[in-house]
Amino acid sequence: MIDTDGNPQELIPLFLEGGVNCLWPLEVEAGVDALKLRKQHGRRLLMIGNINKRVLVQGKDVIKEEVESKLPLIHEGGYIPSVDHAVPSNVPFENYSYYVNLLKKIEI
Repeated sequence: MIDTDGNPQELIPLFLEGGVNCLWPLEVEAGVDALKLRKQHGRRLLMIGNINKRVLVQGKDVIKEEVESKLPLIHEGGYIPSVDHAVPSNVPFENYSYYVNLLKKIEI
């Protein structure tokens, strides 16, 4: 596993060849799309992250939409949903709690 800030997409084939098969945090703002990565690399690429941290300040509807957009990956496996880096300090605790509870309710 490797911590890949920014957009590591061009390096993924090299990572896989070298035995690194898990990437984190898959930053949305850097243009990383975990759904596209899964289509390109299949389950041989394990992923953590790709929940846009910036939606956590925008309210429950937007948070729910972001989490639900990752459901195909969650159900397929080889993916752990997580914010795409640290949770920003301006995220209200209520929103963060809502996000965590959404994840807890997902049936795998």
